[in-house]
Amino acid sequence: GDIVGFVSAINQLTIQNEVKPKVVIDERTGTVVIGGNVTVNPVSVSHGNLTLTISPNRQVSQPPPLSAGQTTVTQNPTITVNQEQSRFLNFYKGATVKDLVNALNKAGATPNDIIAILEALKQAGSLNASLEVM
Repeated sequence: GDIVGFVSAINQLTIQNEVKPKVVIDERTGTVVIGGNVTVNPVSVSHGNLTLTISPNRQVSQPPPLSAGQTTVTQNPTITVNQEQSRFLNFYKGATVKDLVNALNKAGATPNDIIAILEALKQAGSLNASLEVM
């Protein structure tokens, strides 16, 4: 065979190394590690007295008249957290797990609260990542 041609063909190959979204939880320490841009699908979760609402906030950017630019719409979710008697947490498409965890931390949620919510999201099919519990 043609070894030089074979090696040349291998060198020209492009290999895609896709990193899959992943959330890793260490239940013993309460550590939550979020890889990539992990998003949450719309869902409602009941957990204690925490109310978390992630609302879609669409922003439209229009180019100046007669320019070659195009109008674009971006998602920038608004996050509101309250500790009241309400029992449902509402998540809307476009929210990330990082946004969710940051909001829960600011509200004083315990690591166990956050872990329970992430596990419930995964079971409901609303966590767009694999979940590894250690």
